[in-house]
Formats: sequence, structure tokens, C-alpha cells
Amino acid sequence: MKTNTISALLVVGLGLATATVANAQANLPASQGGVVVFGNNSINLESSEGVEVEVPTFTRYTYAVSGDSWITPRISDGKLTLLVDENPAGSSRSAMLNVHTAAGGSGVLTIRQPGWDLSAEAQATVDATMVQPVWCKDACAKNVGRANSTSESLEKTYDKNLNTLYHTSYSAFNPTKEDEWPVMEYYFTAKDAPVSQTVDVASITYIPRSEGGNNGNFGLVDIQVGKMDADRNFSWTSIQDELFDFKYSSSSSSVAIPESLQKDIHAIRFIVHSGYNNANASMAFASCAEMQFMKPAQEISGAELFTDGVYSALKPGTTQAQVDAIGNPLLKELAQMMLDGKYSSEGLVSTHEAIKHPATLAEEWNAPGKLYSQYAGVTGVALTPGKYTVIVDGLTGNKKSIDLALYYWHGHELYTVADANSDGGTRDIKWGGESRNYVLHNGVNVIDIPVPNRPNKRVVGDDMCLAYVNNFDDQGVENGTGTDVTVHIVGGLVNGFISNTKTNAENKAVLDNAVYPVMDCLGTRTQSTWQTEALKQYANGEWVRLLNIFDELIIWEHRVLGVEKYNRVPKNRTMAYVNYTYYMFQGAMGPSFMYNTQYRVCNPTNLMENDNDAIWGLSHEWGHQHQMAPYFRWSACAEVTNNIFSAYNVAHMGYPIDVNPGRYPTYKWQSYMQNGVEQPGHIQKIFLNDNYNREITAPENGETKTSNSVDNIVMSCRSDAANAAKAGNAFGWCKELRDFAINQPKYPTRRFAPKDGEAPFAEASQNIVNSCSALNAIEAYSSNNGELNLGPYVNLMYWFANENAECPEADKRPDLWPDLFESLRQNDYPEGSSIEKNDGVDKYELLASIFNGNKTTDASINKAEQFIEQYPNSVWTQKGYFLTDGSHNWLQNSAPYVMNFVRKASRLTGYNLWSYFERFGCLSVCALEQGDYGLQYYIMTQDMFDEFKADMEALEADGTIRPLSDELRQKISTIHAPACPKADIPNDRPILPTDN
Repeated sequence: MKTNTISALLVVGLGLATATVANAQANLPASQGGVVVFGNNSINLESSEGVEVEVPTFTRYTYAVSGDSWITPRISDGKLTLLVDENPAGSSRSAMLNVHTAAGGSGVLTIRQPGWDLSAEAQATVDATMVQPVWCKDACAKNVGRANSTSESLEKTYDKNLNTLYHTSYSAFNPTKEDEWPVMEYYFTAKDAPVSQTVDVASITYIPRSEGGNNGNFGLVDIQVGKMDADRNFSWTSIQDELFDFKYSSSSSSVAIPESLQKDIHAIRFIVHSGYNNANASMAFASCAEMQFMKPAQEISGAELFTDGVYSALKPGTTQAQVDAIGNPLLKELAQMMLDGKYSSEGLVSTHEAIKHPATLAEEWNAPGKLYSQYAGVTGVALTPGKYTVIVDGLTGNKKSIDLALYYWHGHELYTVADANSDGGTRDIKWGGESRNYVLHNGVNVIDIPVPNRPNKRVVGDDMCLAYVNNFDDQGVENGTGTDVTVHIVGGLVNGFISNTKTNAENKAVLDNAVYPVMDCLGTRTQSTWQTEALKQYANGEWVRLLNIFDELIIWEHRVLGVEKYNRVPKNRTMAYVNYTYYMFQGAMGPSFMYNTQYRVCNPTNLMENDNDAIWGLSHEWGHQHQMAPYFRWSACAEVTNNIFSAYNVAHMGYPIDVNPGRYPTYKWQSYMQNGVEQPGHIQKIFLNDNYNREITAPENGETKTSNSVDNIVMSCRSDAANAAKAGNAFGWCKELRDFAINQPKYPTRRFAPKDGEAPFAEASQNIVNSCSALNAIEAYSSNNGELNLGPYVNLMYWFANENAECPEADKRPDLWPDLFESLRQNDYPEGSSIEKNDGVDKYELLASIFNGNKTTDASINKAEQFIEQYPNSVWTQKGYFLTDGSHNWLQNSAPYVMNFVRKASRLTGYNLWSYFERFGCLSVCALEQGDYGLQYYIMTQDMFDEFKADMEALEADGTIRPLSDELRQKISTIHAPACPKADIPNDRPILPTDN
């Protein structure tokens, strides 16, 4: 064993972190004390070998040391010696030695020891597969398309450093001007090299920036191969006829060069036609962290001795002589370790199916930004800081790379707010851990994981992370060429994962042997991460059932969403994860639940028997991932329309609806008993004539956003819209719309004329408001009344369901919501939706697309121009209520989406639902500015209202839909939720869509 003497500086008296049981510890006399001072507060060992470390101190007070089992402390005459065992793993490890005195002073000395390292041998193999540019040229004709500065120059794209980047001028370039397009040229031979000196390149990998947002991520790019003739004149050939669309993605992208162009290359260039700009979509940037150029595949000496392409094991009968003859240093070292029994790949090899990128899936579902798992390929491998060899097999065709994503799921409940502040208030404290991404190619790869930047007061293992492989392949999934990719993370730590395809006994073994405080959980449709100890405590013996419950909730959401009926169920899983400072939310990574909710959401018995609110919450947060913005998530509905899934799931889990007025609010939706007398629910009151046109006296319980008068809410939204119009903030509004917003009544007006003796509406005193909408809080779409505002939608679901005995059989529409959602997904097709009609695109489908950035699935179609041509006499055309240049975004006016939804729902139910939704205030004539995760606007003028009413009556007249009688409208408004049987959730097999 080697002996090292290390100087450290540590003043004992700092906060003491929790430590494991000591291997050796000296007892202290109670009378002694003092401060122990070392030279450093951390010791970084240089190798995985066992070593004896002497830590001299500048004091001779008696002290005690406790630490991990692989470190044996010896204390003699004030001297501290550490006996460190050999690290048998390929991952580094760290331990905290707790040093304390008899007087109560304490401190922490951190020891880090690397694992065995094959990265040098692996790097030599990697270098042999890549081509490095010799020089480059930033060749744009204008400065706006060139590098912003020398610190962000084109050379940064091949410096092998993902933390540097190339970025064009921050003045931005115009993607419509060819002379402003950035031109990035890479040359592989010296300027004076002979023409005969060339390279072969088979593929290129573009790695976007990893930090600082998406600015500059490539959009459309022309990639060209350059070759010189004998006179040194260059000819450039595009490697494909059409432009490459990188889709502004933050993921790495690989491009295969056709075999006919791979040989005898002098240069490669990228002409960037568009790049992401988060501040101005009409202008563009280009940025790049690294550009990698890969040689054609080559045979590696020794590969034939292994059982597979990731070198997971030696073939039976492999001899020492065969290992000695291996020419590749990496494979020789790996084979020797396997032959000697010092290394096993068990638990470190995983295979991952090709799936769509979550952003692509969200776009197909008209749910932009609502992403399924971005850490899709669970490996069950934990990693610590250091260099690792990662071997990949299975990348074929145009798919030349995948991403290895690392995530740090830290237990931040161990730290105080002060700790968070000392970390600079960084995002990882509040919203979860930090992540790192690495690009992997077929064959051998080397990754270098740094020690994360963390506060001092962190527990042992807090620099550990879990690894995920993202085999996102849109093209492969679309055309059936996607392949499974196998990955071997050499020397990682096996944490494992639990699954509903394993037995509970197998899951228990995984949890008992976990090396990390957070565990990956895989269902069929869900992926989640929870604290290991919480899973052991709250789901003990029922891990299969727990994951089946999660899966069932998503199966039901998929059913309502129509992806089951229309064969859109993805291979992707939705994601949920534990966080440490916020109750429940849906963020960029998916739904998240605070660690102190795990006793509820990770407890199968609680979920099935006792906690409809937890079912509501899980479904609500996952429902956010299924919200179709803006087609069923218009202004102030962010916390409303996702509850359609909560309502369905709570009922189908078998909870009795009329018992608990919690998240499933009986007093708002259904009639309820009070002092032995049945009372109407609040949404039912909307339909009572004396309330539909009532005079305001005082706000009724459950109807208002705040305790203030309901009119104050609406008045505020109206006045804010007026102020926005005056200031010009309500962009996209023509002068007539701005004037309407400014001059609209301060209060909602009654549907009917004033009674005899009443003042006209405009002259009514602000203190005597006797003119109002049926329910002003509905008009304001209060997010705080999300369950109440859900009323008109959920009642449609209940009324037309098979379970409703009151609904005539001929009227039942059990697939109403699946059809509605599919219709909305098809909204931007050239012919619109074919679900509820077959006569081409509808007028209000066009309006919805226009206000959603003129969205279309056919770039040759301009929806605004199409509307003007087809509806020249519409008030929208005549008065210029929309812009024709495609610059609208959905925040500017939600009215088109409301009308489009009402029209589709009417066609699908067969009834004119105009009066049904009008009574809810969904079609109020007014202008509103509402804060709902940002400012959003709703504006409906009287002529818009009149035209829509006439268009709905025209559908009645031609027999497309039937009139909705007052009696039927009343029945729909008072329908009770159906009583569903208790769900049967198995604990011994994966749940199936046919189970419940």
C-alpha cells in the first residue's frame, strides 16, 4: 500500500453533515476540546489503488473521525492517518469524514477516489474514428452572418469543448436575404497541401449549445461537400436536394453523407438559412457548440472475441493467448479484466427502442411545449465524476448519433433556504437537479463528467447522477427504419430500476441494492422517479400496482384524448418526478410532485381507497401535458381544461362523486343536500331563468375568483384590455378592435333590454349594477375557479355517455371527447378535420389557424388568404379583424378558438350548442385582458357574435345539426356524474387497456 502525506485546511466548527457508521473511531475525554485545523477541506486521490494517507494537523488536541467503510482512520498523538481501500469500480467515489472534538466542534473532510480508468485507451480508439478540421472560414458576405466575436468564433466548434460555442452577430441576420446567411466552412488539409491530400467523411454531428437557451439552434441548412480540382478550384455539392431541417432542436443531430460523396473530401460547409431567435421570429441567429466529422466505420482488432457489438462479455472459451494478441489497447484491457473476473457488465448494458422526439409528438398532438419524457431511455446506471468509456451498437442509416443524458436528482430537503441562497439561487434547488448531455456515436465513446458545482453542505454521493439514453428518431419511426440501440456504460454503478414487468420480489431486490437515493420507475406508458426510501416505505410489496395505477391514469387520459381510438398511442412515456420545494406543478420536464407528497402519491392503497384529491392532482398535472394550446386551452384556461382528465379519472377510479366536495366539487357541479334540503350546484344556477338574467346583490359562494364583488373581476379584465389597446400593447388589433376595447361598457350587459324605469346600461351608476352576465366569474374565466369553469365541458361528457340512462340511445356519443380532440388535432390540415364533417375546411377552423400563426400542415397554403377568398363578406374580412402576414399568435384573441370548439362540439353531438355555451358566458361580447401564465386577450365584438350565431343557425337550417331545446339544455346542465365501478388494478402483471 502506498503512503501519501497530504496537507489540508479545515477549521472544525463548521456544520456537521450526516455520516455513516465509523470503521474506527477514538473516544474523547469529555474535558478535552479545541479546534482542529487541516490544510485542505478535501483530498482528491490520484488513482483507484489502495493508499495510506497521512493528514498532518497544526494542533495536538484529541479528536475523533468517522467515515465510510472503505476508509479506515487511525488517530495517534494527534496525527490522522487514513487507510484507503482499492476502488474495485470504474466509477469514482467520495466520502465525508466527520471530525469532531470533545468540546463539540465539528467539521467535514471530503475524500474523493477515482475508479479504474480506461478512458486513455478509449480516447485513442475514438480519435481514430474522427476527422479534425485543420482550419475554417467564416464566409458570410455580411457581418450579421459572421461570428459575434473571437470568443465565439467558428474555431470554437471543433475545440472539443462543449462549454464554448460559435454564435453569429447579435444584430441577427434576415433569413429571407441570401447574402446574410451564415456560411461555416471547414477545411481538412492545410492551405498549401497537395490536392491529392484528402479525407473520407461518412457523417456529421451537429451539437447545439448546452446552456443559455435555444438561440442560434439550426433550422434549415444546406450542407455541402467541397472538392478541389487540379487547379485548386473548389466545387461544392449539396449532400441532398432539399435543405436539412434541424427544427431548432436542442438535441444533437447527425447527418449521413451519401456514400458517393464520402471519399476524397477537402472541405465541408454549412449554409444556415434559418436559426432560432427567441426575441424576434423574423430574424435569426446561428450557434454551435461542436461540429464532429466521422470517418467510415472500421474494424477494431479484438472485437471478434466478444459476444456482441458493445463488448459486454467474452465468448466462451476465450484464452489468455487470444487476449494477448488483441491489437486495440481498449479491448485488450477490457478483455483482460473480464478474463480475470475483475469486471462484469451486468446491469450496465441496456437496449433502447427508437421513438419520436417528444417535441415532434407534442407538435402532432397540437400541444406545443407539452413534452413527454426527455430522459426516455432508462439505463439504471448511476455515475460519479470522472471519465467513462461508453460503447454503442445499432446506429444505422441516417441515424448516426444518440444522446446520453445525465440527471442529478438531488435530495434538497436536506438543505436549508440558506443553502439554496449560497448556491446562487440556481434553478436546480427549486425545480430539481441539473443535467448534462453527451453525444454518442456507434462504437467507442469517451465522456468526462465534472464534479458538479455544489455548496459545501452536501451529503456523500450528491455528485452522483443517473444516466439515460435518448434514441429519438422521427424519421426512423415514421418510415419504419428505426433500430434498437444498445449501450454499454463501462464501469458505471448499478442502481437499477423498478418496473411493472418485474415481480415485486425483483423490484424489492432492486430497491434494497440501490446505490442512489432516487429510483427510476418504468410502467408501460409512464416513467417516474421517486425517492428510493419513499418507494420502500409507502409502496411496500405493491410496486407493480403503483406503476399500474400511474399507467391506468394515462391509459384513461389517452382514451379521452382520442389517441387510443385513432391509433396514436406513442411508444414515448410521459414523465413524473419528485422535487423538493414546490407542491405540484407541470414544468418543462413534465409533472413534478414535492417529496412530502410521496406518502400520498406513492401509496397504492391510499390512491385507490382514500385520496380522490391525489388522483385529481396526478391527472391534473399529467393533463397539462395533453392540453391542446390554443385549440382547447385558450385564455385563462391553463388550469381549467386539463381538468377534463381529472374529472374522468376520479370517476373511473371508482370514487363516489357526491360524497366529498374537495377537488371534485359536488357543490359546484351537482345538486347537494344541505340541512335535509336539496340545493342546486352553482353551474346549475346558471341555467335557472331567475339567475341567468339576475340582478347582482352579493357574490354567491363558489362563484367568484375572490371575496370581492364578481363585477370587480370582470371590470378589471375589461379595463386592462382597454388600457392595453390605448397603449398599443394588444398587438394585432386593428383600430376598430382597439376602439371597441376602449369604449366597451365597464360592466357586463344583460341579454335583454332594461326594465321600465331603469337607466340605459351606459348610464347606470357604478354602485347600482343591475345588468350582468349569467355568471361573471365564468366570463372572466377565473383560474382559481378551474373546477367551476370546467362545468360546461364535463357536463357534455356526462350527458352523452353510455352510462347516462336519461340520454336517448340515438343521441349517445360515448366517443364525443376522443372525436373532439382528434378533430382539434386535424384543425390545421388543408381540408381541416374529417372527423365531424367531410365537406372541407370550416370557416372557424381557418380562423383558429390564422390566429395560431397562420398554422398549416401544407406550407403552400396561406390560411388568411384562403379565408378572404372564401368569405369576402365576413366581418373578419370586411373590417380587417385579422392580419394576413401570419404574424398573429394565439395570445392576441381567444374568441376564434371558443367559436371553433363550439362549432365542432355541435357537429359531433348533433345539436346547436350555441345557446348552451352562450349561457355560460363563453361567448360574451367584450374585450378582456387576463393573466394566465402571461397576458392573454379575448375580444368578441357584437358583429362577430352576430355572425357566429347566424352561422350556427345556418347549420340548423341545412339539417347538419338540430336545435337545442330549453328542456334538453336544462337536462344537460343538471346531469350527475355517472357512478363507475371500482377500478381493478393488478399487482402481479402490467395493466392492460382492456382491464378497466
